[in-house]
Amino acid sequence: MSTMYVDNIVEKTSANGVRIPGHVVQTVTSTNTLFTSTQSSTYADLITISFTPKFNNSSLIISCVCRYQENANNRNAKVKILHDGTQLMEINSYLSYGGGNNNISTVPVTGFVSSTGSTAARDIDLQMAVYGVAGQTLYINPNSTNGTCMYIQEIAQ
Repeated sequence: MSTMYVDNIVEKTSANGVRIPGHVVQTVTSTNTLFTSTQSSTYADLITISFTPKFNNSSLIISCVCRYQENANNRNAKVKILHDGTQLMEINSYLSYGGGNNNISTVPVTGFVSSTGSTAARDIDLQMAVYGVAGQTLYINPNSTNGTCMYIQEIAQ
């Protein structure tokens, strides 16, 4: 077995990337710190990232951290992650529940794409809505300078 020591790895073809199976090729992040509220049980986009994979057979790991506050007992949030309009995951009842009103929750949610299939740009969406009866208020990003965020990592295969 040999050991190779290097100080810098440069891609052979410009803008092509360096592929090492099992390693992160690129990471893209977005944060929404805008305080908003909704009373709708219909999903709405909170964060959208236009993501272009470097390789056509990579995997994508989509990690989100949702920050919200419910204003009534037995009401909560629901969340969905979409990949080019196709649902990757959904938690459509009680994303997190603290048992009462005015609880602030910070909840991680993860989605996964097993193969990108191409190097075409695609939209990754994080959506949230009120869980349960419409008309209850869901506050998104309350009392937070960090807000709700989404991280996308492309993993080489």
